[in-house]
Amino acid sequence: SYFLHILSILSQNSGFSAYILQFVSVIDSKPRNLYTRQIMITLNEYFNGNVKSLSVNNNEGRSTVGVIDKGQYEFGTATIEIMHIVSGKLDALLPGETEWKTFSKGSSFRIEKGLKFSVRTEQETAYLCEYK
Repeated sequence: SYFLHILSILSQNSGFSAYILQFVSVIDSKPRNLYTRQIMITLNEYFNGNVKSLSVNNNEGRSTVGVIDKGQYEFGTATIEIMHIVSGKLDALLPGETEWKTFSKGSSFRIEKGLKFSVRTEQETAYLCEYK
């Protein structure tokens, strides 16, 4: 499953895996939510399941950790978004740009509120997105 895939990827980066695993206590597959002691983590699916993420709201704000499958996708922003690539790589066509830029593991980019951007990838890519 994508959830296990995400945790597998994150286990390679102890900071991210510790963050997620310290909260998860029970998986309730019917409503597709993960119930936790302090917060609720919600599963999001986009583009016919080709992009999946776990969303968390806590005292640090909202963030998602997810996987983007092979393909090209366009997103819109309701807030400022900072996208960190955890594993793999993708190309992004950022607002106002005419050329795609490649972002690999350890890199990030920022999108301002109310804008659209596109990403494309030839491999499964894991990310962490912070919302400001």
